Amino acid sequence: MRKKVGGLALAVVGTALLVSACGTGGGGNGGGTAGNSTGTNPGKPVNGGTLNVAVQSDIPSLVPTVGVDTESIQYIDSVYSQLVSFSPTSLKIVPALAKSWTWNSNNTAITFHLRNAKFSNGDPVTAQDVLYSVEFVLNPKSNASINIYAGLQGAQAYEKNPTGNFNGVKVINNNTVEFFLNQPEPYFLASLAAGTGSILDQKVVQQYNFNLNQISTHAVGAGPYMVKSWTPGQSLIMVKNPYYWQKGLPHINEINTQIGVQPSSQFLMFQQGKLDLMGAALDGSMQIDSNSYLSSMNNPKLKSDYMKNVGLMTNFLSLNVQMAPFTNVKVRQAVAYAIDRAQLVQDMNGRAVPAYQLMPPGLVGYSQSMKTMPENLQKAKQLLQQAGYSASNPAKFDLVTLNDPLSTQLSAAIQSQLDKVGFKVTLKPEAQAPYIQGLLTPNTDQANYGEWIDDYPDGQDFLYNNLDGNNKGGFDVSYYNNPTVDHWIQVGDTSFNNATRAQAYETADQIANQQGAVVPLFYSVMDILKQPWVQPGNKWNYIHQVLPIQFWQLWLTKH
Repeated sequence: MRKKVGGLALAVVGTALLVSACGTGGGGNGGGTAGNSTGTNPGKPVNGGTLNVAVQSDIPSLVPTVGVDTESIQYIDSVYSQLVSFSPTSLKIVPALAKSWTWNSNNTAITFHLRNAKFSNGDPVTAQDVLYSVEFVLNPKSNASINIYAGLQGAQAYEKNPTGNFNGVKVINNNTVEFFLNQPEPYFLASLAAGTGSILDQKVVQQYNFNLNQISTHAVGAGPYMVKSWTPGQSLIMVKNPYYWQKGLPHINEINTQIGVQPSSQFLMFQQGKLDLMGAALDGSMQIDSNSYLSSMNNPKLKSDYMKNVGLMTNFLSLNVQMAPFTNVKVRQAVAYAIDRAQLVQDMNGRAVPAYQLMPPGLVGYSQSMKTMPENLQKAKQLLQQAGYSASNPAKFDLVTLNDPLSTQLSAAIQSQLDKVGFKVTLKPEAQAPYIQGLLTPNTDQANYGEWIDDYPDGQDFLYNNLDGNNKGGFDVSYYNNPTVDHWIQVGDTSFNNATRAQAYETADQIANQQGAVVPLFYSVMDILKQPWVQPGNKWNYIHQVLPIQFWQLWLTKH
């Protein structure tokens, strides 16, 4: 879950998800060096040196079940490996700890063949470690925010009583393991590539008996780097994993992360050459701040190494259909017609793309032609009048938002737009903890502004989590329940035919949007500044659609 819980998302445009039947060779956390796509000649990779970066927020956890926020995942993906990963330059599924895999005839069982890999302490990665890692996620004591294994046979029973061996996964031998699904899941491989799918060293983790702080402090994985030192609130230093399975990677010896550095200070340090990278791809939900962005665009040297990519992140309003005034569909539709998405994009210095559906571009089910309820102020006013509201009796509601500067700025812009058509909106900025609690507590919040960032690059993650009424305890924070929408989501969730999936998801998305279950606003842009001595020049290595910055792919031409 590359997570910012910013509207939730508890990263981008381009190639549609490729459901791979089996794989061989390369891959993992970016196997092989990506080509150059920006015109910079990277030359031959150079080994050695220290990459200096900084982040504003602390790294909450290096436990894969807990560290699903954007700050944590950057380092979890550096320390751990999963069974499969994504190509360094696309959403294609490629081998990682599993060198190959095969589905059975009805796509309900998948067998993985493991490569001879080792953890950073020298322990071999075995099929038993894979089974243990699945059981760890399913055990409530691991506090898993995303249960990517919920569709495995016996998963629900094991979650309730996590004892004995979990029978949804079978160890065939040390290097072979089989997973059994209740129904076909075309997104299963993509979900395994998420940080939650990291393979743990059973010998190391088991000794801490679900003490998550200890597991985080003593993180041992099979990724390209390992933790050398970590002083919360100050710094995190990683060094090469000498046992990393992908030969020739990583190139850089050490990653030095300073913690607690404000965006404006980061930009000053970057200009002084004290930081090698800065931006949203590194520091979670934090974009390069507006002043730094404008300064970069006016500086030819900085502009030449500025990169951006539209993210798998949909910003939207969730309107609680169980609370007035949004029990009336016309009121919800009026909100959608009142929004000037182009103005919101302008307010963000153009670092966004207008959104008219929950599904972001690049995924199966996204339709470029779908433009549900575009701005129409007259239509919005008519709908409010039809719903019984007027100037003397405006439709009133509280709009809850996170209290960070960007969220409060955009919420104020939305408030102004809604006021023009006859709404009376009160903004309620909140810290993250009460914000999330209100979202997930029925009859608490009338409306929320926020963002869903992919857990894995598939439409299932967006539609099932936010719209499916069968997803009890999920993130359907509008409390919307439509059996027709649920049906089409189920069709898309279980078909291995991309044309069928696309039609099903598009239908579900359009119906929900027409009924104002959510009001899509825009798709966010991730951006980053890199120094010219950081190579290669391929933006995918820095702003991949899903992977964090691929530290393991980079090299320094100046040490």
